[in-house]
Amino acid sequence: MVLVTAHIAVDERAHRAAIKAAIEVSISPWFAYGYDDVPGLRGADGKVNAAEQPPIYVLLSVERRFADVNIRAGAARGVNAVRLSTRVVGRTEDEAAWARKKVSEALEENVLTISSIETTPFWFENEEPIQFDDGRYSGLTRWTYQH
Repeated sequence: MVLVTAHIAVDERAHRAAIKAAIEVSISPWFAYGYDDVPGLRGADGKVNAAEQPPIYVLLSVERRFADVNIRAGAARGVNAVRLSTRVVGRTEDEAAWARKKVSEALEENVLTISSIETTPFWFENEEPIQFDDGRYSGLTRWTYQH
């Protein structure tokens, strides 16, 4: 028997908003941003965003990913597999490492409610080492979950 459910498209904005809120509780008083939204840096429009670049922050990127579900075994259709990338940024390697630890505490194996639907737990996928990057230190971590 195959369970068929309606497909719900991934609304990246809703995912980013929920994830941003969860991360910001953990990294307070610092914030998470989209790549074009960081204060003091240039956005996609070529203009520098208002205010100064914060000492510590997290960049978020959400994308759909391939869902390896076995439909013949009765897996539900309509479940979206999602990949989240979090890039921690700090003035020092230690600040970036602190932010990475806080992001991990906020996400790893935790469940969020996005658009009234619970996710599966967030699972660590892989990460790149923290290194000097354009005048700051940063490191990328990728997470996967389903929604």
